[in-house]
Amino acid sequence: DRDLTILLWNHGAEDLWGFNADEVRGRSLLSVDLGSQAVQQQIGGLLAGAAHHEEIAVDATNCRGRAVRCGITCTPFLGPGGDRAGVVLVMEGKAK
Repeated sequence: DRDLTILLWNHGAEDLWGFNADEVRGRSLLSVDLGSQAVQQQIGGLLAGAAHHEEIAVDATNCRGRAVRCGITCTPFLGPGGDRAGVVLVMEGKAK
């Protein structure tokens, strides 16, 4: 959502980052270490209306200690009035 509260977390995200849905759902995205301040900057720009779509690649270590290379596509989630109500992150990771 607009406050960056995690609303959905699928099995792919669980496998990639090592957190299960119950551990992250309802928490701020900023409190979950995704390995890069750049991700936070991209999301902030999307919410501010600076872009319509952003892609970033990060090297990170998940909570299980596994190194991953993750491509993250950030897209704004539009509310009923067309306002930016949140962000959708699509992540594709590979073990390093």
